[in-house]
Amino acid sequence: AFALLGIGHALGRLGDFVAATTPLRRALAERQGRDDPHGEAIARLAVAETPLQWRFCKLSGTSRAPRGSPPSS
Repeated sequence: AFALLGIGHALGRLGDFVAATTPLRRALAERQGRDDPHGEAIARLAVAETPLQWRFCKLSGTSRAPRGSPPSS
């Protein structure tokens, strides 16, 4: 699950926030239900962080739009 978190963070840093959600959600699914509250919390934060990063880039006027992002109007 930590490898999936790393992949998701790497894709997020590249600006591909849409593709980053897939491995992050898989990591969360693997952590849920286990007796590992810290790992589950880390995975939940990573999933929640991705859309916030996308919104921040959109609001800040970053010229690099994430691949797969909705078209701006």
